[in-house]
Amino acid sequence: MMRSLYSAISGLGVNQKAMDVLGNNISNVNTVGYKSGRAVFQDLLSQTLVGGKAPTDARGGINPRQVGLGSYLAAVDTMFETGTMQTTAKNSDLAIQGEGFFVMRGEGANEYIYTRAGDFNFDSTGALTNPGGYNVQGWMIDPATGELQTDGTVTDIILSSDYQTAQANPTSEISLSGVLNTEANPTIVEYPSLLHYADPADSIFAVYSENGANMDLSDNEPIKV
Repeated sequence: MMRSLYSAISGLGVNQKAMDVLGNNISNVNTVGYKSGRAVFQDLLSQTLVGGKAPTDARGGINPRQVGLGSYLAAVDTMFETGTMQTTAKNSDLAIQGEGFFVMRGEGANEYIYTRAGDFNFDSTGALTNPGGYNVQGWMIDPATGELQTDGTVTDIILSSDYQTAQANPTSEISLSGVLNTEANPTIVEYPSLLHYADPADSIFAVYSENGANMDLSDNEPIKV
């Protein structure tokens, strides 16, 4: 009688742990990158009351008479299936579709931490970190060429001033287009006729109009030939 009660109590205890796993899944429904767990049951070793017998030429085999002693929690599996992607309002939020982990640098030398949670932020130094303050590891690009540098080990992702500014280049050519207003005052769209054509070899001090007037240049007026 007592053995039966102990077996039943072990089942109640295991189901209590399974409810704990389900409750933890519910409590982490809004946790970024959380992977749900699953309780796995396993029966305990059975007590043999009567041993079994092997089959003979005259008689078949007999199974042993065993009584189960209950169950226990064998493991809590982590379900790594890819969840549903969601958009956020932060450009630094990342997610992994399929297999893989984000690599974080730990506090010790050569210590790395792996996570599926991609809620990252940039700190005051420009380093990409997670809410716990661990630096996200990755390959940086060459700020001069824009090429990804994959020939070395992963390092802290830091967007310093070299990656936040660009070398200014002067404008060499511009193009303008537009439509003239047909109702505009004609005086602003009409130009006087050319008074004189000068040969490039002529001195600018010896150019006269057809009426003999000296063709002086205005201040800062360029000479076009």
